[in-house]
Amino acid sequence: MVSSTRSSTALAVLALYASSTWAATVSEVFLASIRSARPSTAENSPARTRTCVVDSHNDGSTDDAEYIAAALQDCNNGGHVVFPSTQSYVINSPLDMTGLARIDIDIQGRIAFTDDIPHWLNNSFDLGFQNATSFFKLGGEDVNVYGGGTIDGQGQAWWDHYPKNKHDRRPVLFATVEMHGGSVSDLSLVNSPFWHNFVGNSSDVVFTDIRIHSVSNNENFEKNTDGWDIYRSDHITVQNSSVTNGDGA
Repeated sequence: MVSSTRSSTALAVLALYASSTWAATVSEVFLASIRSARPSTAENSPARTRTCVVDSHNDGSTDDAEYIAAALQDCNNGGHVVFPSTQSYVINSPLDMTGLARIDIDIQGRIAFTDDIPHWLNNSFDLGFQNATSFFKLGGEDVNVYGGGTIDGQGQAWWDHYPKNKHDRRPVLFATVEMHGGSVSDLSLVNSPFWHNFVGNSSDVVFTDIRIHSVSNNENFEKNTDGWDIYRSDHITVQNSSVTNGDGA
């Protein structure tokens, strides 16, 4: 993690290069200072050769999904995508992030999904397992996600909604689908509407140093907030992680 001063300077430089785009690839001379160090789980992956910084409205309400999709596209196949610690992100659109390759996703800031329940009931991905859905799907080959940041599912609204709407499909917070070779590490996953992690049709993925916390602030129980649910997958490792929730790990 880097200081706000250094991050702000790098982002200011980035703006000079990206006046008409949501994310841009620029010289590593300017951006190396805001990259997180790669975790040990990513050491066997080839070094990434370019960096994309994800822009944000940073206002706590406007959808940043287009910015995120643009950065992933620009840095797919050999890049390092950074969500700086100085930025916060809001997502109100489903994101299909499958088909990635040789990419690091460095989440230092906070990403929150909106709590617009009617919207998500009609705009989530069907995961094909136990009626589960998700806000996004992440998959590909040699994909590493890390950075020390937080992903927030705004689960309290969903937990409050559940007692009178038990058949509504609550989204999984982090869906790993068709990922073959990769890692997810050093992240906080909080306030999931449903399971925190779904891993489906994947292989050789390591989850480490994941901090899960979903606890209701009222009488409406945080039901079905499992830590991990794994389906049709091989060689999935979960280690050095903590789960604080109202259901299974």
